[in-house]
Amino acid sequence: MTYEDIKEIYSDIIDLWGAEDGEKIIVAVHTAPRVDMSFEDFFRHHCIACGGNWVAMVYSGLKSIAPTVAAVIPDRVVNGFKEFTTLHNIAYLLGVHEVSLPD
Repeated sequence: MTYEDIKEIYSDIIDLWGAEDGEKIIVAVHTAPRVDMSFEDFFRHHCIACGGNWVAMVYSGLKSIAPTVAAVIPDRVVNGFKEFTTLHNIAYLLGVHEVSLPD
């Protein structure tokens, strides 16, 4: 992940939830402990199926791995697809990665 990628994710966070909530989320991401897990493990072991609501499912996974981050994410869906993508990217910033890394 490059600096430009991180800036784009931060911009998406602020665009989606506004400057005040967005800044709280960004600070929470920076101060949360990092994890080291694949998205497969994240979805399989930390996300709870929510009747087809993918936003709620990813949010439940964030509550599991980073409760302090999830606590500052507003509990409202503004734009479902963008919110799903942004929550996915927040998980990525927290250390969830695409594939299992070699030992």
